[in-house]
Amino acid sequence: MLFRQEFRDLPKHINWFPGHMRKAMDQLEDEIKKANLFIEVRDARIPVTSHNKDLLSLIKDRSPSLKRLVIFNKMDVCTESKTLAHIKRMQETEPKMECIHISTKKNQNVSKVLTFIQNNVSAQFKTVGAWVLVGGIPNVGKSTIINAVRKKDESVNHSKKSGARTGGVPCVTKSITGFKIISDPPKIKEDSEDGLKLAVCANIRDGILEHELVCDYLLYKLNKEAVFNYVNRYALPMRRPTDSIHELSSCIMERFKQTERQSAYDSFLRDFRDGKLGNITFDELPRGV
Repeated sequence: MLFRQEFRDLPKHINWFPGHMRKAMDQLEDEIKKANLFIEVRDARIPVTSHNKDLLSLIKDRSPSLKRLVIFNKMDVCTESKTLAHIKRMQETEPKMECIHISTKKNQNVSKVLTFIQNNVSAQFKTVGAWVLVGGIPNVGKSTIINAVRKKDESVNHSKKSGARTGGVPCVTKSITGFKIISDPPKIKEDSEDGLKLAVCANIRDGILEHELVCDYLLYKLNKEAVFNYVNRYALPMRRPTDSIHELSSCIMERFKQTERQSAYDSFLRDFRDGKLGNITFDELPRGV
């Protein structure tokens, strides 16, 4: 069947920059001076859109020699070949860019992050260790990655004599793990899909954009990428996909005995974010790639 070839109901300017993020950004300049390594975390489903150019610019301005690693998390829910093509193109554009694609959920390549840290960071003081700055937009998995790396390190580094841990992972400051590091949100251009991608992937708070609009965009992208897991999950008529969010939400309501359309939208988004509707990478590759 024929599906929409473009999504026209694009949102205008989205103002979603909470005050605590501004406070964190104001504190960032001092933290940069302490850091030995900057790890930028992105969502593998939106490897371009989840990049924060302003944060990187600040890092380069304040500490141009600071070692940098880019981690693409959530590889288990993206279209792997598409995301890897994005990463390859980024590295061709910026040869010095170090990248690791991982899935903390599947424990995929987490040990590579640990190895990179151990090989590229030297402790300034024996009692303190080295400092790693972890940044990225909300909900890309920064805290989860820190915990996964610590756990991985503890499993391979321990003292048999005393039982005390002698982990090789550089220390991570509590001030960094205690808040989300971000400057202005990734520049969400007017009349662009950026805000919708971020909303679908839960990188901006639910409610900033109307649920129906976000769900309609998700349906549009699933159809465009031929990811039709939703057809069987929601028992669509004749087991055929649909291009109508109203038809889909009606099927969800019937399937789960719901009485509110809003509940159907919530179910649709929750199922996608839980990985029940298939893998997808939202960012499009440039033509010819």
